[in-house]
Amino acid sequence: MDKVGLVPYEKILCSNMANAARFETYAIPGERGSRQIILNGAAAHLGKPGDRVTIMSFTEVDHEEAMFWKPQVIVLGEGNAIVTERGI
Repeated sequence: MDKVGLVPYEKILCSNMANAARFETYAIPGERGSRQIILNGAAAHLGKPGDRVTIMSFTEVDHEEAMFWKPQVIVLGEGNAIVTERGI
């Protein structure tokens, strides 16, 4: 969450690559350094441990800023270790 600027309880859109589920939820901070991504509540029915998910957040910027705005992207691998970073 810190690496890409997600704030606690920020609304996020998730998609599960294993089953094509797409759902909105919110980011709940876990234990710092645990590298865990856990689906809670109703979202927990839309995935299982080991599923690869895409987590997206959105922002609004004015037109002038949008022309130069770049998303912050991280790709995680085994053990949720960062494999690649863009825009950070």
